[in-house]
Amino acid sequence: MDAIAGTGAAFVGQASTYFQVVASDLIGVMVEGGMTAISVGTAQNYILEPLLYSLDPDMDPADPQGITVVSWYCDVLEPPAPVDTACQNYRTATGSTLTIQGSSLTDGQTYIITVNLQKDSRTATATLQVTIQGVLVPVASILCNPSSVCYMRRDGYTALESSRISLQCKCDSCLTSAQYLWTISINDYRWPNEWRLLKSTDVMNDRSISKAN
Repeated sequence: MDAIAGTGAAFVGQASTYFQVVASDLIGVMVEGGMTAISVGTAQNYILEPLLYSLDPDMDPADPQGITVVSWYCDVLEPPAPVDTACQNYRTATGSTLTIQGSSLTDGQTYIITVNLQKDSRTATATLQVTIQGVLVPVASILCNPSSVCYMRRDGYTALESSRISLQCKCDSCLTSAQYLWTISINDYRWPNEWRLLKSTDVMNDRSISKAN
């Protein structure tokens, strides 16, 4: 920076700084939509594919992410319930996918499935609660429509406050006559589980919530 005083004397100044570029944290996602809990029937199998949904934020989502599975882990939600042999076997799995076999697990029990992921020196985990109940149950997921600006997180999506959000429900095991009932909850620390149903007073006057048939 050069400055010239009224006397004609010139003053020269200089400033410098630096910044360091660091890699973003990996986003570990177990199932489509970032769901953290599902139900599986005793007559159903469900395939977990974390490499299909996990992301490196520094890369184009359409490109191969270069993430690998290091290990899997399985445990029951409420010890000291016995751990099934199948759940114990999941602890030694190292493949990129894991098939949950409802018939080999205990009906009515909830399991915690964890996958450990790695890329270069970065690591991430993704966790999923799997409840075994019934025989054939709908396995549904909620997704952002392509028209919405949504960003995947390990436990769902982040959306722009100023944008319109459009959601869809995907259910591979639902009948064509299935009916869908939507509810929206808001995070509220004053409630026991920190979530309560959305009220009309929670929605600003210039915004609205609508449902398509």
